[in-house]
Amino acid sequence: MFETYQTQKRSTLGRIINFDEFLTTRILKVIYLVGAALIALGAVAMGGLTSLVGLYTALSNDSIEGALASLFFLALSFGGGLIGLLLWRVFCEIVIVVFKINENLQAIRDIGSAPYAKGAGGGTSG
Repeated sequence: MFETYQTQKRSTLGRIINFDEFLTTRILKVIYLVGAALIALGAVAMGGLTSLVGLYTALSNDSIEGALASLFFLALSFGGGLIGLLLWRVFCEIVIVVFKINENLQAIRDIGSAPYAKGAGGGTSG
């Protein structure tokens, strides 16, 4: 009875409800895009804000140091944004790898429990 239950095909919803298939791998692409957009938007906002403050300071004090500081912080915010995007991508890829390992282990388990695998003798040749 257990073998017939294992060989039955279930719907996608049934596989998700029974945790045979994970929903995270399906929605992680959307989560990645939203996170990347937020990181890029944050980097642009911080770069623009620091540039405006630096330029306002430079114009009000009639000095070049404020303009140079605003350019430095603009470059720093964009560099930080690129590093943030890279780290976000690495994190999402690690999550995908963990779920792919689980899928591969399930496939190996299913191959090992297949009816034809029991009579194969383990696949060793002598």
